[in-house]
Amino acid sequence: MKVIKTKDRHTLLLELEDSLESDYAARIDGKIDNILETDVKNIIFDLSKAVYVDSTGLRILVKALKRLAENGGKVVLAGVGEHVRHTLDILGMAGFFTMKDTVGEALKELKTEPE
Repeated sequence: MKVIKTKDRHTLLLELEDSLESDYAARIDGKIDNILETDVKNIIFDLSKAVYVDSTGLRILVKALKRLAENGGKVVLAGVGEHVRHTLDILGMAGFFTMKDTVGEALKELKTEPE
């Protein structure tokens, strides 16, 4: 997972390198927990390389959404593929997330840009 800071310093872009399933999700879960303990207000998850998401991956996204929302923050999912979007739709979770087609659109949504 690549972490990219933005100019507003309260938004991070997390570029995921694989599908958000149990093995990969377990490897990045602790890193995301550490990020959530900082003063980060918003996270953009770049899911353009994630062709699949399982319950472990969904747990990470929901945890981030809940923790950031408690402090007025936001999670934006960028580059969500058809299968991931379908999974979120079936589970009734799509409406909880802001989804944008590209990272650029996600950055605009949060009114920031990469550092």
